[in-house]
Amino acid sequence: MLVRTHITLASLIVMVLVAVTLMFAAYLAQQAAEERFIELSLSGKRVLLEQIVDRHASEMSAFTKALTRDRTTINALRKGDRKILQEQVDTTHNLFQSDGTLDRLQITDPAGKYLASAPDKFSGITAKALVKQAANQSRMVHGLSRDDDGSLQAVLAFPLYARGKLKGIAVYSRDLQRVIDDFRVGVGSDVFVMDTDGSQKYTASNNQQQQIKAPETKGNLGAMTVVKSDGRFHVVSALPIVNILGEAMGTLVASQDQTESYRTQETVTYTSIGIVLLALAGSAIGLFLYIRRAFQPIGQVISSMTSIA
Repeated sequence: MLVRTHITLASLIVMVLVAVTLMFAAYLAQQAAEERFIELSLSGKRVLLEQIVDRHASEMSAFTKALTRDRTTINALRKGDRKILQEQVDTTHNLFQSDGTLDRLQITDPAGKYLASAPDKFSGITAKALVKQAANQSRMVHGLSRDDDGSLQAVLAFPLYARGKLKGIAVYSRDLQRVIDDFRVGVGSDVFVMDTDGSQKYTASNNQQQQIKAPETKGNLGAMTVVKSDGRFHVVSALPIVNILGEAMGTLVASQDQTESYRTQETVTYTSIGIVLLALAGSAIGLFLYIRRAFQPIGQVISSMTSIA
């Protein structure tokens, strides 16, 4: 093999290695940027969800005096008159449900035993951690919670006192459907809530999609993936829904059509690869011609010496 061939091949190998190294470095940088984007996107959605729950709780808290300042309710609670207490709860619930203030109203004793509830009638001891927290801390608390019938609610729990003594815990709640409808408006995506068994429990109003498969999440960390279906690209995000104890209650899933963005990204990627390949091919041809021309005088000298010999 001629010397110039050795040099040409070595130069080509070096150019290819440099190009591959630069492409790999670009790939790693893109991966890091995507991971950062996923982290920020999930964090933003988590903050938005918390803000929506806080707003719903704040709206309900404006009407707590309807119970804390109602003498009939407090006297019935103090005397243990559950019939009068239930009548008051029904009346208050009907009033507040009609204007959208709340969907459910419940009163328990400090130990969590149901005393009255509307519209559904509950009995026994509630499993809602927020009720226990409100009783233990003697203050108003709020958050997402699973009610005793399995539905998910935005809950506001606050103490009820009679003559300075804690006599009960009142619970205002709104169905999670209202929360995810607000969340859909905030993120501009289709929104779903999956139960802990993977079944679809809630679907936001005006969703374009009616079903979704949620990406797997690890612990309380969220996840994001890209799903390609029927030529469309959907970015699917999943956020675990947990109660105040950190127990999983379901998964909030948001799906957004990003087909145009991904098609643009594909075009840019393929164009970049094409440019690199063209640059390598052009460099290889130019290098070959240069070395051939550079070694031409040497070939002439060798031919002359051979003729003399």
